[in-house]
Amino acid sequence: MSFAHLIITRFNLRYPNSEPVSEAWLAHRLPLFRDFCYASVRGQTCQNFRWLVLFDTTTPPAFRAQIDELATWDNFVPCYIDGFDYEAILALIRPYITADTTHLLTTTLDNDDALAADFVAEVQAQVAGQAFELLNFRHGYRLNTATDKLYDVAIATNPFVSLIENVEQGQFLSIVGCLPHSTMAQRFSSAIREIETRPLWLQVVHGRNLAPTGIVGRQRTTIDHLGRFVLAGRPSVSESAASIRLDQIKGTAERALLNLVPERLKTKIRNR
Repeated sequence: MSFAHLIITRFNLRYPNSEPVSEAWLAHRLPLFRDFCYASVRGQTCQNFRWLVLFDTTTPPAFRAQIDELATWDNFVPCYIDGFDYEAILALIRPYITADTTHLLTTTLDNDDALAADFVAEVQAQVAGQAFELLNFRHGYRLNTATDKLYDVAIATNPFVSLIENVEQGQFLSIVGCLPHSTMAQRFSSAIREIETRPLWLQVVHGRNLAPTGIVGRQRTTIDHLGRFVLAGRPSVSESAASIRLDQIKGTAERALLNLVPERLKTKIRNR
């Protein structure tokens, strides 16, 4: 058994009937990407992977120059394609499948999130000759950059899902073909394995996230847990144990109240 592992990040691809992202968006997102996402992936304890980062062909030259600087690290592979094109993405993946490759691992990663240093090693430890299986590490952290507060989070089929698939017949779907992660439970329920581990990923809340990310019912934890992530700039916050404990009590009470709320209203409440 031989596998290839690719992390795939869709950075700024245009979707049908949408305009290219603005230069203001890129100017805000690239530093976040460099400090959190790029730093954490480059800091992986296992380097047996390649990272395909998909940029739109409309990306301005000034930003391409910054991307080229990041590409001095061989595992980082910037790819420019004309909007979101699934077949074009499959064509980018195909060269990494050699005659000896029996399995393909693909992991999705958003450009403003981060991976614990042992994330890749943990994914690859799950390879056991599966024909088709989606792996989801449920536990991670959520960092609010406005307050530098860190929260424990557990999410089923979250934005860090990996796919293991057998490619000996020359066919593959890739994790891109399984997205969006929000509908995976309905489409691939029998193929998803939820895995309980220590927190292995970090969502960064920074005010420009596409989806609202609330903290109602979330469990506070200390910022030093970010020590398991390689980040370019880690928050250094001096908080009393009492302050953190009060937030933990509040989060526990909020979760207890949420359990009494009808399921259809929970997301609306959490995202306030």
